[in-house]
Amino acid sequence: MSVVAVGLHERDGELDLLASVAIPDSDLPKALSELAGSPHVSEVVIVSTCMRTEVYAVTERFHDGLHDIQRFFENRVQGRLDPDELAERLFVAYDDSAALHLFNVAAGIDSAVLGEGEILRQVRDAASHAREERASGPVLDAMFRHAVEVGKRSRSETSIARGITSLAHVAVELASRHYDGDLDGRRIVVIGAGEMGAGITAALFSAGSPEVVVANRTASRAELVAASTAHERFR
Repeated sequence: MSVVAVGLHERDGELDLLASVAIPDSDLPKALSELAGSPHVSEVVIVSTCMRTEVYAVTERFHDGLHDIQRFFENRVQGRLDPDELAERLFVAYDDSAALHLFNVAAGIDSAVLGEGEILRQVRDAASHAREERASGPVLDAMFRHAVEVGKRSRSETSIARGITSLAHVAVELASRHYDGDLDGRRIVVIGAGEMGAGITAALFSAGSPEVVVANRTASRAELVAASTAHERFR
């Protein structure tokens, strides 16, 4: 038996490639069922954000289980990359290295922004979704429980959480610096109303930006993000 971690990160591929493998919450049950249905996988948890998609699995036979997980990624990027190129980009770790990687993720060490706060919630939610779908088991339940504790302790016992630890707030800070630290009087367009778009919209309102337009494929979602963020600001 082996614990395997396989994933694609922002450092491994373009944003459109990351978007093609990202799994929204609504699709998680199907994805978990697909992986858990493999004869070589006995437990599985998926951590999927706009910056990473990682599969953690307990495999009865390492190479067979790894092949099934790689095929899962191949199906999601079909037409974008050939299998050999995808295999070169995928991050793979097993046993102690897989656990260490998860702990680094939860602690905010393996993030685009050091000490990122959102990832700890995302790790906790990933484990919860897997339990709800009965895709995880005693091995991954314990590993993710310890990872969440590691994430909490890293933020309470070290200085990693000092400063800006939100990717959305970093984006707003960089935009502000471009205009000499002042976004007042700027009309700002946020493209996309997913988790990242919502976070950036909230960060812009927090920074006092007077006019923010949210553009999205569906107007209803854009209106919801804009309205809920504005409500929080003026509540």
